[in-house]
Amino acid sequence: MKPGLTKDESAVSEVIGALLIFGIIVGLIGIMQSSQVPTWNAAVEQKHFDMVSSDFVKLRADIEDVEKLEIPKSTDLRMGVKYPERFIFRNPGSGASGTITTYPLNVNVSYSTISGLKWKNYTSAGIVYEMHGTSRSPKLVYEHGLIIKDYGDANVTENEPSLITGGEVFIPIVLWDDYSFSSMDIETFNMLPVPASDDISTRFLCTNATLDTMYPDVWNESSGGSGFNVSNGKIEITGITGDMLRLPSNDTSGSSQKQCYVGMITVGGTSTSTSSTSTRGPTGPDGVDAWGEDHGHLDIPASSEVTAFIVRDITLTTPDPTVEHLKFEVTDITGTVWEVWIKFKDSNTIEFVKVGTTQIPRYTDADLHSLGYQIDLTPEYVASGIITPNVLTITKTKGKGLLYVNFVIK
Repeated sequence: MKPGLTKDESAVSEVIGALLIFGIIVGLIGIMQSSQVPTWNAAVEQKHFDMVSSDFVKLRADIEDVEKLEIPKSTDLRMGVKYPERFIFRNPGSGASGTITTYPLNVNVSYSTISGLKWKNYTSAGIVYEMHGTSRSPKLVYEHGLIIKDYGDANVTENEPSLITGGEVFIPIVLWDDYSFSSMDIETFNMLPVPASDDISTRFLCTNATLDTMYPDVWNESSGGSGFNVSNGKIEITGITGDMLRLPSNDTSGSSQKQCYVGMITVGGTSTSTSSTSTRGPTGPDGVDAWGEDHGHLDIPASSEVTAFIVRDITLTTPDPTVEHLKFEVTDITGTVWEVWIKFKDSNTIEFVKVGTTQIPRYTDADLHSLGYQIDLTPEYVASGIITPNVLTITKTKGKGLLYVNFVIK
C-alpha cells in the first residue's frame, strides 16, 4: 500500500458518537415530554383546583348572605388556568378550562292551613364546576346548600347539611335557568335576592317538603333527624310544625347566564328578613315602612289586645282622586280577615275609610294635615275579632298613587 493512503477512521467515530449522544438527548426529551410534562401540568391544575375550591366555598357563603340578608352579591370564580411556557417541551394546549353547569332540582312544599291544603313548587338549580385538564380533579357541586366533591365513583362532602337547624327548616332556592358556560378566565357571577314583595308568609298547621337530589348517597349519610328521609332520588322532610312558613317567589324570568335569583324557604320559625316590606318583630314607635305599590306582606306579631293600630305618614304621588287609595288586609291563624280601604279625594283629603263594608264616619272628608297624616284604626282593630297567638300577616298592600306609608302596631 502506498504511503499516505492509509484509512483514517477517527472522524467517522466522532460523527457516530455525536449521533448517539443526540439520539439519547432526543429520547430523554421524548420521555420527559410524555411523562414529566403531564405531571408538571397536573401539579399546576391541582394548585388551581385548590383555589377554585375556595372560590366555591365563597360562592356558597354568598348565596347564604343573599338568602338571609336580602342583599345582592357578586362572586368571582377562577374558571381555568394557563400552563407556563416550557423551554423545549410542548404543552398539550394553552391550559385547562373550567365549566359551570346548572341542573334542575324540583322542590315541592305542601302545607295545611285552617282553610285546607296548599302547595308551592320550585325549580331550583344545582351548580356544577368541572375542570377539563389532565389531572383527576373531582367535580364541585352545590346542591341545596351542600358542597359535594364528585369523583365519578365516589361522592364526599366536608360540610354539615343545614336543611334542618335547631328544629327549623331552611331550604335555599337558586332560580337559575339551565345552561353551561366554559372559560379560562376569572368570571363574575351576580346573585340577586328574590323580590321581598313577592314572598308569602303564612301560619300553617303542618308542612312537608320534597327535594330532588343527584347525590342521595351523600344526603343519606347526613344526620337529618326526625322526619328526614332520602329515597329514590328524593329528600323528604315531613311533619314540620312551627309558627311561620315563608315561601319566596319562584319567578326565574330575570335569570341569565351569569345572574341568578336566590331565596330561602323557611319553615317552623319566624321570618328574619331585613326588608322594609317583609319585617317581623314588634314595630315599636318607629313602625314598619311600606314603599310604593303592591308590597305583598308585612309580618307583625300582634293580637286583639294591642294598644295601637295606626296608619301614618301617608305620602301620595299624584293629586288624581281616581287612582289614590290604599287597601290592605290582615289575616290571623283562624283565617279571620280584616280589610281596610282608604280612599282619597286628593293628596290632602280623605274621601272615606271603610273597614270591610262599614264606613268610619270620623274620617269622611277628613283633612290629612289636620290629622297629622295618620289614621288611628285601633278601636276598629280591637273589635275585629283578630286573635292570639300573636302572629298577623298583612297579606296585601295595594296603594294606587301611594309613595309611602308607615304601619304602627303595638
